[in-house]
Amino acid sequence: MSEAADPQAIQASVSKRDLPLLGRPDFLAGSGGLALSFFWGFFEATFFFVVPDVLLSLVVIVSFRRVWRHIAAAIGGAVCGGALMFFWAQ
Repeated sequence: MSEAADPQAIQASVSKRDLPLLGRPDFLAGSGGLALSFFWGFFEATFFFVVPDVLLSLVVIVSFRRVWRHIAAAIGGAVCGGALMFFWAQ
């Protein structure tokens, strides 16, 4: 029988350079993830009809404490996008 792989050994053998940009937890929890949340909310309000809950779910998995910042950024982006669409329609 084979033993289960040690998660710490696997994590130590994989460097951050080996992971894609969005696969890095520090990207989603940091300022890059905040900008992504803002623009996702903005684009959802204008022409991209996929709600930012998809991204927010990933942020919750990475860092529960920081998700509120991402929610505020997504709401801010949606308000900016809604204002743009309002003024464009006039």
